[in-house]
Amino acid sequence: MKLNEHQTLQRLADRGFREKRIVSALKKCRKKLSAKSAADLNHLADLAYELFLCGYDQEALAATGVLDGAKFAGDFNIWTPIEKCLLLQAWLHEQSGKPALAAATIQKISEPMAQHEEALSRRLSLDWLHEADIQRYESKGDSKAANETRRSDLGDLLFIWALGEGRSDLNGNAPPIAIAIQRFGEYVALLKNAK
Repeated sequence: MKLNEHQTLQRLADRGFREKRIVSALKKCRKKLSAKSAADLNHLADLAYELFLCGYDQEALAATGVLDGAKFAGDFNIWTPIEKCLLLQAWLHEQSGKPALAAATIQKISEPMAQHEEALSRRLSLDWLHEADIQRYESKGDSKAANETRRSDLGDLLFIWALGEGRSDLNGNAPPIAIAIQRFGEYVALLKNAK
């Protein structure tokens, strides 16, 4: 896979963002972004989600667009951050009234899972998420750790939204798509206001 990142990252850098999390993720991506490095691709996913959380939807789409040519090559370590970016891309397309683009992106996300029905079913359950950890952090007054955990769950909530329709979770239940969407919205609202 070849990434088309140079111009996109330069345009984002030219915007002069002041938000620390965006600046940090952008700096990491500009320093090194290899399609063969899960760590590098995680930095790109972090950048896209931070742009989204700060209200820069078009810029978040541009960041996820770096992966437009990405195809699953059999390595889930590499695919996971790509999938996370594509899930955000699908969500942004859906929210901006472009359901055909959202559907095409969701199809791309679902293809690697076709051979892994059990893993797909497991991921369609809220049990996969870290709600107990978030509650534990909150009860200890550690909102920073709680918010980091919420951030890590955003992609998994979008996974339930994107791939849950017409499927069953591991227990044979309908995936909780409405709850996933609601929780995603709650987490986004909290994270937008977090320092």
